[in-house]
Amino acid sequence: MADIQIVNEGCEDRDDHHSEHGKRGRRGHRGPTGPTGPTGPTGPTGPTGATGPSGPTGPTGASGAGATGATGPTGPGVGATGPTGPTGPTGATGAGATGATGATGPSNAGGGLAPLLWGLGIFTTVPAFVQPGGTNNNPDPFNRFGFPVTIGGTLHRMFARHNLIAGDGSLATYTLFVNGVPTFLAVSVPTGAIAQASNLIDSVVVVAGDVLSLSVDSTSLGPNQVEAKISVQFDP
Repeated sequence: MADIQIVNEGCEDRDDHHSEHGKRGRRGHRGPTGPTGPTGPTGPTGPTGATGPSGPTGPTGASGAGATGATGPTGPGVGATGPTGPTGPTGATGAGATGATGATGPSNAGGGLAPLLWGLGIFTTVPAFVQPGGTNNNPDPFNRFGFPVTIGGTLHRMFARHNLIAGDGSLATYTLFVNGVPTFLAVSVPTGAIAQASNLIDSVVVVAGDVLSLSVDSTSLGPNQVEAKISVQFDP
């Protein structure tokens, strides 16, 4: 703390005054230091200093060495099946080669196409040929009723029937012809009664274009109005 100097101006004046009248005496001792004055008010806070640089990162701590925990309990069983997803698009058609044609199946006995039909109303002159189609026309002695088949196949299962009672009981024999030649496919029906007969044993194989016809022959004296109907099964 600075010393406080008290200047005794009044004494100097008096010395000067006494100097005019006599010799000035010696300066007296300095008086004691006065008491310290009160502390002044705190000055304003200075501005904050700039942030210092970050310190270096410390070293990584050692890994822990704790024991492995116990295995948790098994979860619940398989969940419920989810709903069926939508059907995907149809895949592209494959390009594989066409397989070989299978073997031809067995012929169906009694099956195949509709049977071929012949018919006559009355016969007098024999032998003669019956008109196809099951009509009641009289037979023709000149074989003008032949017709060609369009595909090959087998003729079999021949039936013949007399629908009226006529004749003397002699047999009337109906024979299938192929290309004007008689075959073994034939059947005999007695006259003089409503009767029917069949041949389920013999058969005839034909090819496309073969001409079919049917003859009737009998020893019965005519006229014999038997109203005959003849059918033959054809299997291609």
